[in-house]
Amino acid sequence: MSEYQYYEFQALDRSLTAAEREKLSAISSRAKVTTRSAAFNYGYSDLDSNFLDLLERHFDIAYYIANWGTQQLAFRFPADFLSPQALDSYCLEDVVEVIRQKDNWILNWNFNQEEGFSFWIEGQGRLDALVDLRRELLAGDYRPLYLAWLKGIQILEEEDKDNLPEPPIPRGLQSLSMAQKAFVELFEVDPHLLSAAAQLSQPLGAASAPSSKTLRQAVAKLSRSDCDNFLVQILQGEENVGARLRKKLQPHLPSAEEPAPSHRTAGQLLESARQAQEEEERLAKEAAVQKKVKSLQALAPQAPKLWDEVDTLLLESKPQNYDRAVTILSQLRDLAEYQKTLPEFQRRMTKISQRYPNRRSLLEKFKKARLIS
Repeated sequence: MSEYQYYEFQALDRSLTAAEREKLSAISSRAKVTTRSAAFNYGYSDLDSNFLDLLERHFDIAYYIANWGTQQLAFRFPADFLSPQALDSYCLEDVVEVIRQKDNWILNWNFNQEEGFSFWIEGQGRLDALVDLRRELLAGDYRPLYLAWLKGIQILEEEDKDNLPEPPIPRGLQSLSMAQKAFVELFEVDPHLLSAAAQLSQPLGAASAPSSKTLRQAVAKLSRSDCDNFLVQILQGEENVGARLRKKLQPHLPSAEEPAPSHRTAGQLLESARQAQEEEERLAKEAAVQKKVKSLQALAPQAPKLWDEVDTLLLESKPQNYDRAVTILSQLRDLAEYQKTLPEFQRRMTKISQRYPNRRSLLEKFKKARLIS
């Protein structure tokens, strides 16, 4: 199987300069560079630059996927916009990490699945669905961090899971945003694990999304000087003006709803998810059995006519007649098992087989369908 690697970077807070675009285009002849993004697609080689270095120098969010089971999602943030204590709670060694630098921090999520992927590998277009995660994190929404932690514990070694403490549980795990749902789907977060985690997650409150009226009231409390400064920053195209403004308004907005502390462990969450999956499978099997019973009960009155139809079909040696006969006989066998009359069914099958001893293709179809031994 050939290799497939795909790298994509996006600049969210500003446009790339002409010099940056020229430099990025020179990395590879297969580079696709725009004023806001760069993408690199490789079949038998690799990116001739460090993934996180490119993110730190030019971009705000980056995504990488390789067909052997690796996915990586990384963000760049201004150093003073996120709480280090909040980030550290969700870190997992070699999986979820924070790289602290002078002016920017890198939040790096690195997921390696030895069993590979359950979907066809195609990286192009996936990052578009995830870009809002960065905005949510800048706004103090901890759900993306928690979802990354959930994905991380799925791929940890068993011995590392049992006593690993669960980080604080953010509100709103039962009502994920579009970007968060995209993350769950793309990174294959176990739905049973997410459901188990969400049991202790409180609903989102008003502080999570202040109304326009609340924001206007908060803005009205800014000084004329602050308003002028923010307007000039917008006109000059400075980065993260919206996030800076929200931070300035924070004292005048409803108090942020901090994630709730937890006393669970990763091992307990995973066990709850396993039990939920087993219960779901048990209920599905029960439903399938009940559906089959109803079908067989409806079939029972038609049994005599179906036997007659088989006899009629087998009068002519035609492949399509054989196939239809096998379908009917399979239904009659299931009915016999349900009615506990299987010996009688077997006797009738023996008579049919003896009636057509030279029709080898018909007898082979009977054997393949387990109608005769």
